[in-house]
Amino acid sequence: MAATRREAEALLTEIVNRYRDIPFVREGGVIVERRKTLGEAAESLLDEMHNLAIGKPAPNIDGFDLDGNRLNLADYRGKVVAIVFWASWCGPCVAEIPNERALLARHGDEPFALLGVNADENRAVAQKSADDYGVTWPNWNDPLTAAGEGPINDRFHVHAIPMVVVLDGAGIIRAKGVSGERLERVVQELLAELKAAAQEP
Repeated sequence: MAATRREAEALLTEIVNRYRDIPFVREGGVIVERRKTLGEAAESLLDEMHNLAIGKPAPNIDGFDLDGNRLNLADYRGKVVAIVFWASWCGPCVAEIPNERALLARHGDEPFALLGVNADENRAVAQKSADDYGVTWPNWNDPLTAAGEGPINDRFHVHAIPMVVVLDGAGIIRAKGVSGERLERVVQELLAELKAAAQEP
């Protein structure tokens, strides 16, 4: 595994050094606005490997929720946190909302928080979507537009939604891309870790 990682890092570094200015084209020939060159795409992947891998501290998110109230990820330190990246125009995202509501209901009395990063066009659209779909947990609005990704999606290198990132009580990334039963298992395991740590002398 370590050898594979080193090889990947070496190849990405070579792309950055040798092909920095080559246009980066998605399947279908669409130019990616946010990553205009192969070098930028490779730098993004290197940053993800170095700074957003499981076991790394999650970047802080500081902004406002859909009601205009301050929402800071750091305020949830000491809790297991599941961050859901979603949008109302994303069918699979909407399909997961009942599971997310059930997850929150099961663990609402425990040191657990469910937070969202909504990619709808603007805050008003995001708020209506949350109301329509019964999303009661706090959400940042971080629009995905034709010009690129919002700063939160960009910082977490979210390539597709829905995407869930799970943090432990210390704010460390412990799981990425989990949903359904896998998400439930991860949350249970991390809550058990918190409980065990609290009982230590």
